[in-house]
Amino acid sequence: MPAYGWRGGVGAAAAPGELFERVGRSVRPEDFLIRQHRDAQQELYDLSPPQLRSGQVLDGFDRTVEAFLGVLAGVNTGKMLVRI
Repeated sequence: MPAYGWRGGVGAAAAPGELFERVGRSVRPEDFLIRQHRDAQQELYDLSPPQLRSGQVLDGFDRTVEAFLGVLAGVNTGKMLVRI
């Protein structure tokens, strides 16, 4: 499981129980290959349209800083997406 996106849990009472295991094994390029996660494809198709409509996905490269600051501020739990 990729380690990216954990910052969205800011303000949580405790870190995930498997935090040290995940950090210890490091992130590998395979963690980001789509073909490794085909079982989650339908979930992506179900979740993406509502996020686009609600503004959870920001549009344009010029909004990446805004997205990053939003994640740090806890505006969006999990991760902020930017469509480039």
